[in-house]
Amino acid sequence: MWIEAAIFYDNLVCTILQEFDPKDAACIEEAQQLLLSSHLQTDLTFIVTHFSFLPSCIKQLQKEGLPIIDALKVLDKVNEKLATVPGSIGDKIRQKFAVAHAHNPDVEKAKQIAAVIEGTSSEMLQGYAPTEVMLFMFCPMASADVERSFSVYKHMLTDRRHSLKKRTISKKFLFLTAILTGKRIESKA
Repeated sequence: MWIEAAIFYDNLVCTILQEFDPKDAACIEEAQQLLLSSHLQTDLTFIVTHFSFLPSCIKQLQKEGLPIIDALKVLDKVNEKLATVPGSIGDKIRQKFAVAHAHNPDVEKAKQIAAVIEGTSSEMLQGYAPTEVMLFMFCPMASADVERSFSVYKHMLTDRRHSLKKRTISKKFLFLTAILTGKRIESKA
């Protein structure tokens, strides 16, 4: 991730590059002059100060089997930290985050599902049986987990199996959830 690269650059590359002799090559001299640029240093300082938390949050969201409740807590943490970024850059970042959130209306549904699973909501979601809501416990919130699930689910629909009934898919999801949680789950279907 580019933020990790900026942190790496700030910590190590500057130190190493200063060790080279500028007389050895013109590119070394140019690179050393760029490193001394106050604009570059202030931009890196701003990035490291205000965005160094993002790589760990993204890695958390990409964890396989992360419960939806924990994933939503990570998103809330990101939103809270972005709210503290000052100036016009902070405004632009918050606006981008809000637009991304607005383009994903399922985040609100995920919050409703998490509230039911957590026991903080007394309203059951319309159109879902309790066992179906429970299946959302490990609903992927990042594309990495979704891509991993495609690899697992490709075994459900094969050249020999061209269609699946809702009941069969539900049982397979119950099975996968049981594997992830280590608990036996009874199907009502």
